[in-house]
Amino acid sequence: MTLLLMAANVKEIAAQTSATVITGLSPTSMTISTQTDVTLTSSGNGMASGDKIGFIASGGSCTAADANIAITFGTSGSSTVTVPATGTGSISATGTGYITCYQSNGQTDGVAQTSQTMDFIAATGATVITAISPTSATSGTGTSITLTGTIAAGDLIIWATSCTGAVPNVDPTDGTNAATSFTVTGAGTYKLCLRVSGGSDSVEQTGITLTVSAAGAGSDPVARFGDTVREFELPHHKLVPLVKSPHMVLHASVFPGNPYEQWFGRMVLTAPDESRFLEIKLKDDLEHFNMSKVPRGEFGTLDITMGYGSISKPLAVSKVTRFDHKIPFHFLGQHILARRMQRHHNIRFSTIGRMPRECLDMAGESVHLYICTSPADEYYGELSNLALRYAHLDLAIVEVKNYDELTGVLPELWGTKPMSETTRSYVKKENKPSKEFTKMESTSQTAWAGGLGTSLEDLTKGCLEADNETSILTV
Repeated sequence: MTLLLMAANVKEIAAQTSATVITGLSPTSMTISTQTDVTLTSSGNGMASGDKIGFIASGGSCTAADANIAITFGTSGSSTVTVPATGTGSISATGTGYITCYQSNGQTDGVAQTSQTMDFIAATGATVITAISPTSATSGTGTSITLTGTIAAGDLIIWATSCTGAVPNVDPTDGTNAATSFTVTGAGTYKLCLRVSGGSDSVEQTGITLTVSAAGAGSDPVARFGDTVREFELPHHKLVPLVKSPHMVLHASVFPGNPYEQWFGRMVLTAPDESRFLEIKLKDDLEHFNMSKVPRGEFGTLDITMGYGSISKPLAVSKVTRFDHKIPFHFLGQHILARRMQRHHNIRFSTIGRMPRECLDMAGESVHLYICTSPADEYYGELSNLALRYAHLDLAIVEVKNYDELTGVLPELWGTKPMSETTRSYVKKENKPSKEFTKMESTSQTAWAGGLGTSLEDLTKGCLEADNETSILTV
């Protein structure tokens, strides 16, 4: 009888799982309700097929039911468990020091593993970072980008086309509204994916994108209509008819920047018979312009001239220098007003240097458009002087009564009119539309010609914001 009792005791001892099977976990913290792979390190006792693991809150006692995640063995001898986002084995409450429970295959116990704990933290917020500056970069080139928001020690980010499956691996500068140098390879539009310290998720920051251009290829001017995007280039300093309608004509010319860049520097609105015109330019040499010398109520960045006769041979001209300068409606048959962006506006870059950006808002029977001064925001830091040197005009055509009535270079680039060979020669790069627009869809589209990095929504909202000095130019 004694021998039988000893044998039974030996069998019971052998059935127990060791408390030191697991000697290491990686990582040792993860995000709640997020599927996460955890690599296990084993002692000499080893792990076998069919073994299970799980986690319980600190202070709990492991049971067999707590070991509920199967261990996966790799070909190299490594082993992992995948903590699921939902269901059996998932964790939905934050906490530190969760106990690791282990159960050997075929056994009925669940044993706490000595000194092996896991922390579960809250999910990363989608609005930790609310803005970036600049919003564009060149592929393969280090770019200093300021992240508006607070980065804590251990937070990680990555730029990716999709945050699903992207693993943040860059440790940005800690602090509030701090700058970090990033190098993104490959042209395209990238989302900002953030993981707070100790987490295992990858959360897209709402509304934050970085436009990366191929090295040696400029991204301005750009024509956009729906999902049609075409980069194009025009002859330097030559007025080209961008848009013709039954009630007005819009001409524009570009000036060069670096060898692969050009910018809109001059736009001219004319009557259909070109008997009258309104010329819109940037003031000369904004790089060295002293804003403090601009009299109250006068334009700081816009240079506007109204004239009679053709633009090439005017019969008479008059400068428009102030926001309260009146231009009669009958001059061009258009309602025109000027707007100054407020410095506190949430639009990206509401100023050019120290000067508020300024917009001309024109609405007529056929077309409603904005022409706004804009800095070359590709340049910043030690090159910030170039943001002023290459300040330029952006154009947004907000509303059109009938796109079928419009002709010119832009309607051909937008795809609303057949493209001529001359216009085709202007195209540098394009993203062709995924479909043809119906007439009804076309009338609802906002068309654009300007820098690829500027948001249409931001520009139109910015143009609609005016300070107390903004006045209607026409009655």
